[in-house]
Amino acid sequence: MQIVPKYINSKRNVTTLIVGTAIFCLLFLNIFRPFFDLLEKLDINIIDPSITYFLLADAIALVALGVIAISRVLMYKWVKKGNQLTYLIYALWITGEVLAMAVIFSTFVFYVGTPKETFGELFVKVLLYTGFTLLLPYLIFHFYFAWDNKSRLLVELERENKVNNSIQPIVVTPDRTSILLRFNDEKGNPKLTVAIDNLYFIESADNYAKICYSHQGKIQYYMHRATMKSIEELYPDYLIRCHRSYIVNINKVKLIRREDDGLYIGLDTEKVPNIPISKTYSNRLFSALSGTTIQEDKPTT
Repeated sequence: MQIVPKYINSKRNVTTLIVGTAIFCLLFLNIFRPFFDLLEKLDINIIDPSITYFLLADAIALVALGVIAISRVLMYKWVKKGNQLTYLIYALWITGEVLAMAVIFSTFVFYVGTPKETFGELFVKVLLYTGFTLLLPYLIFHFYFAWDNKSRLLVELERENKVNNSIQPIVVTPDRTSILLRFNDEKGNPKLTVAIDNLYFIESADNYAKICYSHQGKIQYYMHRATMKSIEELYPDYLIRCHRSYIVNINKVKLIRREDDGLYIGLDTEKVPNIPISKTYSNRLFSALSGTTIQEDKPTT
């Protein structure tokens, strides 16, 4: 099951969603008045119906703010405990938010007003109004979060490339007999040349590939504009795909470790993290790594 991107549940975006949705609801309810026919049935004596609706719309927005705030704080803490927020769970969570608000408002209108409908009929009508009012800002903010995250990533990639280019854009081993892997730009100009003995893994980063290698005893990263598929096909004898987001240097694989959440590759240095293995690429990887042992995690006593 695919996991929801981490930026969705960041503190910054959670706060933006809570406050932004409340403001959107307040404006939307007062401009388009989707609940006006329901609020007319309330037994509240205010001379001007517009004032009545404005005050009640403010109350609806505050209720929405409270429900969303409680829900998102619980979601944030739940994910922080190590739980995985899949798209299915996220969709069910949003549905729960809509249902909670619909129940609160339906109950209020049913017992304070004088509706002709049954509670069930009233609830269905309120549920449709609430769902439309909430899902619209949710879609807008989620598109904004995706765009903002991509923009930040591109800025970070450009910054890292400038740093790496200023340090050492071409890495060549003193041992001229060692195999050199060349990574060229779209025009065919070499941007990075690294000895196979120095390259560890390549990680997908949007439209870029993050190449991890060692230079003068230090781990370096180079952001190369290329797809993982193109890199995988470039040097199939040395680089192998083990995950949708990772390619590893076969010669650097030391062991494969089985953990609670799956298999991981341990490379021949502790300076880089373990690399995950997905089921899609596991068979091909094991064929290429014949003779590599799988280390089982043993529970501590």
